[in-house]
Amino acid sequence: VPHPRMTSSPLLLLLTLAACSDLGSAAPWSSSVLARHRGTMVMASAAPRSTHVPQREGVAGKPGPVWRKSAPAAAVKPPKVPTEGGGLVGALKSVMEGKPRVFEELFRPGVVRTAVINGWSALVAGFAAYFIATPLETIKTGLQTIPGATTMSVVRKAGPKGLFYGLGAMWWAGVPYSIIMYSIYSPIKEGVAGIVPNAAVVSAMIAAAVAESVGCLFFLPGELVSKRMMKDASMYKNFPSAARTIVGQEGVRGLYRGLKSTLIRDIPFTIIQFIVFEALRKKLGEYHKAKAKESGKIGAGAAPVSFGESVAVGVMAALVATTATLPLDVVKSNIQTVATQQTFVTMTGTLIREGGTKSLFRGFGPYAMINAGKWSTSMAVYNTVREYHGLRPS
Repeated sequence: VPHPRMTSSPLLLLLTLAACSDLGSAAPWSSSVLARHRGTMVMASAAPRSTHVPQREGVAGKPGPVWRKSAPAAAVKPPKVPTEGGGLVGALKSVMEGKPRVFEELFRPGVVRTAVINGWSALVAGFAAYFIATPLETIKTGLQTIPGATTMSVVRKAGPKGLFYGLGAMWWAGVPYSIIMYSIYSPIKEGVAGIVPNAAVVSAMIAAAVAESVGCLFFLPGELVSKRMMKDASMYKNFPSAARTIVGQEGVRGLYRGLKSTLIRDIPFTIIQFIVFEALRKKLGEYHKAKAKESGKIGAGAAPVSFGESVAVGVMAALVATTATLPLDVVKSNIQTVATQQTFVTMTGTLIREGGTKSLFRGFGPYAMINAGKWSTSMAVYNTVREYHGLRPS
């Protein structure tokens, strides 16, 4: 009820009641306030808020107070930020439609966020994968390049610490390679799939070949140094000093010795690895969805492929790719570690001439273990981190 002193002024009373009505539930009275002043009824209601058109009372034929409900205020919606589409697919489509929007499509907020998550996922995957692979790579290199070497003889010669001598060089090579390859692979795959529908295998093959080719330019120098350090730990102190020594003695081309043989091995390997991994992981995801649907839990979201399952799928894919590319790897390892540069064909002939065809299959055990450990860890970590941040599997 208004203070008695406020009722002396009609205007002040009306303003006071109107202000209390605007406060809604915060006002001291919650339902309504009724006041009469000079024959006029004024009613302020906390909820719902209404507009009152006062009329005179007590006049025959005249209606009583008229209440007109005000329209609800329109909700203010935040601007919609695109999170899907765009990217390489949108840029290519805009060019094909004759309305190029390359910059706008490549730098949409959702596209930038996806690129950052891809890079972060690849960074974590690279560190994890090459930490696991380096000791196995040391054993494999010794078996493939030292005549008569056995796993135990290589381990005894290197020692526990020596098995990790090439780790720094492998990280110098593998982490940038991982970031570049994964960051390139997904956009190219989606771009090709957007232009050529119903060609998932073709888009994966093209994307894997391009990503591997670009990634090798960053990976090869570090791999070359690491292999020489694995064979002879006293050859270089670390990767930077090794790079300076090689450039000083052989020029920049010395850092890329074996580039052709590396591409001959790695492009088929990467294509097989990605296609088999993605196919098996997709089947596993469909299996989980079917099981969730049967149990009635599909509404809560189908169970994703776990990290352990991704590792198992990666191991199977790596074994298939390893078996298909082992002879290529043997030739490449020997090209990178001999004193004089040789071509792929020449080195292949030399190995067969000196050790027979079986020499091309030396080191299968360590090579399979390296790829099973490295690629299963890399792809499982990469996809798990992406899914953790809300992106679908690559």
